[in-house]
Amino acid sequence: MDLRTDCLVAGRWVRAASGATDPVTDPATDQPIAEVPSLAREEVAAAVDAAWDAWPAWRRRTAADRAAIVARLGELLLREAEPLAALITREQGKPLA
Repeated sequence: MDLRTDCLVAGRWVRAASGATDPVTDPATDQPIAEVPSLAREEVAAAVDAAWDAWPAWRRRTAADRAAIVARLGELLLREAEPLAALITREQGKPLA
C-alpha cells in the first residue's frame, strides 16, 4: 500500500503552503509513523469550500452511478484491508487482533 501523506483537495494532492507538518505517532510506542501537512486555517477553509463545490456534481449523478463509485471504493478497501488495519491500529496504539 502506498501511504499518501498529502491532503487531497479538489482532486489534487497538496502540502501546506508553509511546508509545515505535524507528526503522527504510535501512542503505544511513541514511534513516528508519518508527517502530515499542517494546513493553515485558510487552507482548511479552501479544502472545505472545494468539497462543497463538488457536492452539486455528486448530487446530479444517478443513484446507480454513485453506488458503482462506492462499490469500487469498497473493493479498494478490501484489497488493502490488511495494510490499512495495521496502519490504523498502529495510529491508535492498539493491538491488531
